[in-house]
Amino acid sequence: MLEEMEGEDGIVYGVTYLVSDTMLTPLEKIELMLEATSMFYSKEEEKEVKSDYYEGRIWTKRKFQYIGCLGGMRFDAKLETFHGKANLAFLVCDLTKAQNPAFN
Repeated sequence: MLEEMEGEDGIVYGVTYLVSDTMLTPLEKIELMLEATSMFYSKEEEKEVKSDYYEGRIWTKRKFQYIGCLGGMRFDAKLETFHGKANLAFLVCDLTKAQNPAFN
């Protein structure tokens, strides 16, 4: 998911990836991706999340991981949903200062 968020120095660009073993709706997945992305930029390490269809927490151990050539901070989530327990992993990549000219 390509993000555009207002930062202290102007606009920042990033990509957030989600890996999920759950049957959440696309909108619910986007909401959770936005939570992880927001946590990245605000430097939060843990957050409780709740909606009408799930509740649980998102956290990070501040580990850096790669998917292909993009790297970023990993966030994890454990949720209780109508479909049972769900485990999710997010990778938040800040591309604002990317050295690749394709991103500048």
